[in-house]
Formats: sequence, structure tokens, C-alpha cells
Amino acid sequence: GVVIMVLLWKLDMADKADPTLDVA
Repeated sequence: GVVIMVLLWKLDMADKADPTLDVA
């Protein structure tokens, strides 16, 4: 579902630790 996709995306962004993507 969409919720799972968003959670995975957030975890992926956190793992990359990219402030530019985090703001977007």
C-alpha cells in the first residue's frame, strides 16, 4: 500500500542522510 511505500521512502532518505532530499 501507499503507507508502506512512504515508510520505505523515509527510511531510504534517512539512510542516505541527504538534507536536500529531506527538505523536498
